[in-house]
Amino acid sequence: MHIPKYFSPHLLGAFHKLYPKVSLHLDVVNRSQIIQLLKENEGDLVIMGLVPEDMNLKRFPIIENPIVIIANPSHPLASQQNISFNELAKHDFVLRENGSGTRKAFEDFLLSHQIKINPSMILGSSETVKQAVMADLGISALSRHSVTLELATKCLVELDVQDFPLMRSWYVVHHETKQLSPAAQAFIDFILYQPEAVGSLCNRLLETHFISQ
Repeated sequence: MHIPKYFSPHLLGAFHKLYPKVSLHLDVVNRSQIIQLLKENEGDLVIMGLVPEDMNLKRFPIIENPIVIIANPSHPLASQQNISFNELAKHDFVLRENGSGTRKAFEDFLLSHQIKINPSMILGSSETVKQAVMADLGISALSRHSVTLELATKCLVELDVQDFPLMRSWYVVHHETKQLSPAAQAFIDFILYQPEAVGSLCNRLLETHFISQ
């Protein structure tokens, strides 16, 4: 399985308790690598946000994936409310690399609103983006799942921006011709038939962040 690392241990841990004899293999890759795997019908399952519409895929929604604007707590916008995107676009942005699903969702939003930004830095992972934002090198758009600990410990702040967060979803995905293993089918059934438990597991860190505020 190729799935988001921020909630995957909780999800796989619960699944493994139900099926302790199943051996699990986890890879964390970016969007372009996931699409290549799907094209080649490799692996059992992936979890991704933006599912390609031009491929013959089956998808099963898991949970919401809120994309938020983050900043250093000392950033001049950190204390402002209802920030317009025209105001936001005046500031430096740190973005993920091409191939990132989060970046694509963010760029789709910019395109739909006819907004242009000039990123000051482009980095290869959410971890390096977070570090750059904490170093006050710019603001960024990331999945809230990837910054829950930093928000809870106030290393980062979520800006109050109009039309944000962007609400997307995480999906379990496989090619429609895939002959699923019994373990892969059991995981899909776990996702589909225990939605409350799955949602609680995936959002555990988000709930911790909101309680701490």
